[in-house]
Amino acid sequence: MTFPSILSDEGVRARNLAKAVEAIAAAKQQLRDVRTALTQDINKARAYLDPDLSGEGLVKRRQELETAARTKHAPTIDGIDSSISDSTRQLTNAWDKYKPVVNWTDPASIQRAQAKWDQARMRLDAGIRLEDVTANADLDTLAALAEWAPAWLDTQHRPTNAGLEGAVRGQTTPPSYNHLHSLIDDRVVQLLGDPAKTAHDNALEAKYITAYATPILTYLQAIVAGKPTSTTALDVSIAAHYAEQEARGRTTEPEEAGEAA
Repeated sequence: MTFPSILSDEGVRARNLAKAVEAIAAAKQQLRDVRTALTQDINKARAYLDPDLSGEGLVKRRQELETAARTKHAPTIDGIDSSISDSTRQLTNAWDKYKPVVNWTDPASIQRAQAKWDQARMRLDAGIRLEDVTANADLDTLAALAEWAPAWLDTQHRPTNAGLEGAVRGQTTPPSYNHLHSLIDDRVVQLLGDPAKTAHDNALEAKYITAYATPILTYLQAIVAGKPTSTTALDVSIAAHYAEQEARGRTTEPEEAGEAA
């Protein structure tokens, strides 16, 4: 019995994905560490004292030390940014390979998908819930739903007279495809099992961490660039927390005001 070499394409791919998972898992702590180190170095620079320097000379020296602190931490911050972006892309691509799609170069695939969509649309038009349609869907039906259901959802919010009147009363909302894609993804995982579930969970975690990291990285990059900002570290911590919670589809209060960076 032979086993694939770790240097084979599949072996390299598996190692890269493992590294991407590790990078995403480590991102929060890395952001906390670099923010703490940057803050400490800047505060130290601003508090620098030298009795041999004049007032003007002391101000200049403090500015130099602060610039040096920013320059010191900029590569680390950019590295974390790149690591999160690259890892998220890898993990998203790995999950995308499991998603059923319509093969537009194959007439038989197109015809099969169209037939599956016609069946699904009949159920939807009859009032059967989207959740119930996806719960019993096969992969071909899921591919059809991913392709055509967004347009169908749009038609449920057409600006008819009744719809316009409802909109005035605040009773209508723009269609969202997030729920649709979530239902499709969950059914794909159910049909394909553990490998798909692992890829799905990794891609979702990367999405959540990206949402969390974005406001923090924007803030840190502004600091190291010396750009003036009225945003405080606490503001950014709260923004990061709620960005992640929104991505996860829930909202909770931060356990600690300053925990999220």
